[in-house]
Amino acid sequence: MSSLDSALRILQCLTPETPRLKVSEIAERLDLPKSTVSRLLKTLSEGGVLDRDEETRQYFAGPRALQLGGLYMAQNDLMDFVDEAVLDLVNTYGFVGYIGVLDGLDVIIIRHRQGSYPLKYVLPVGTRQFAPAAALGIGLLAQLDEGDVETLAETCSSNPDFDPKVMKANIASHAQSGFIEVSCKPVPGISAIGSAVHVPGSNEPPIGYSLSFPEAAANASMRKHMSRSVASISETIRSRFTAIPAL
Repeated sequence: MSSLDSALRILQCLTPETPRLKVSEIAERLDLPKSTVSRLLKTLSEGGVLDRDEETRQYFAGPRALQLGGLYMAQNDLMDFVDEAVLDLVNTYGFVGYIGVLDGLDVIIIRHRQGSYPLKYVLPVGTRQFAPAAALGIGLLAQLDEGDVETLAETCSSNPDFDPKVMKANIASHAQSGFIEVSCKPVPGISAIGSAVHVPGSNEPPIGYSLSFPEAAANASMRKHMSRSVASISETIRSRFTAIPAL
């Protein structure tokens, strides 16, 4: 394994649940020598990608990481359209809106919008979710070619919670209706209606979005209305995005 591969694995250890880690903690997680981890952390720290708390000896995201994240967000025009649409959903229904991108069979939450409804369950930015178990994740998987979905499914064949038949059925349902509703297993009583948008011919990656809500707060009529709103976003955004003249 190259030093670059090891450095990338180190960065992936930093999550919303573990934003700060010591050399020994990272070495144990990655099964790498402490000397190797210490050397790579020092390089990442000197480059500004990570920072170090001298008192606790913990490493955390540095200013360069924030700068790179800002550059990614600023250059993603499609993201702006999705963010605007999700904000409209949140303002209309009062629930929590999410935006995410696909990373293998994981969804990474990159933005969220909190609504006015008092009872809410909010996932922090940076959270990873198993894509087949998340509404926006299924929407993103539906944007892939069937062969790509099969390849990803093979990587999770040992996951006892993964059922490829259920995933394919959900993808087919999304393809037919333009949305999918999924109950949140970790938090009973919470559901989400989601989809994703991809502009063919563009360099923009597919972006997923969802509206998360307490099941008791939305009756069948309201869910039907929310589903129509979620489904309509994709086509509306594609139309607006493709209407932008090339520079």
